[in-house]
Amino acid sequence: MLYRCSHMNLYRSRNLTHWWIVLIASVLSVNTALGASFWFAPEGCEYEVCFPNKPTITRQYVDGVGYISTASGGTQGDENSTVVLIAEGMPIDPAFIQGVDRKAFLLERAQQYAAFNGLEHVEHSFEESRIGVVIVSRGGKIVGGVRVLYMSKIILGQKSALMLRGGGAAVSYPQEGMLEFMGSVKVRS
Repeated sequence: MLYRCSHMNLYRSRNLTHWWIVLIASVLSVNTALGASFWFAPEGCEYEVCFPNKPTITRQYVDGVGYISTASGGTQGDENSTVVLIAEGMPIDPAFIQGVDRKAFLLERAQQYAAFNGLEHVEHSFEESRIGVVIVSRGGKIVGGVRVLYMSKIILGQKSALMLRGGGAAVSYPQEGMLEFMGSVKVRS
């Protein structure tokens, strides 16, 4: 489910260097219409998150999990201000996480994500919040000769999980819009 939200800042479109265009094109499809912000509410997920513009949405069936809804978006700018934003939501059988150490479960998933994506110097921190148990991870790697930093946030609720990811050039990290995106999560009403 996708609908407009209005609390995000507007972003200017600028020319990108060739390497950044290739990176963006391979990761996501960005809608550059100014002034449009959208809430992404994954099917079967108790959470929603606001993108600064209309993301590209896909659904994929995973055995033993069900459908995972993914939204990919971000903002275009020069090589230092472009940000890639991704959200994935999925239902979780409450019986599966009943009795599970939620922090250990989240830490294992965050470490798997970091290793799979080649992130280095990864730091993890936990938050207990009104929306669920949250792990925030930060790490980096070199992409096209440029140091890029990534932030991920996994929120584990009572019946679903939401994973947010954002990345951009280290020289200007965090880029405008990334922290707003990470902080926009709310429980669906």
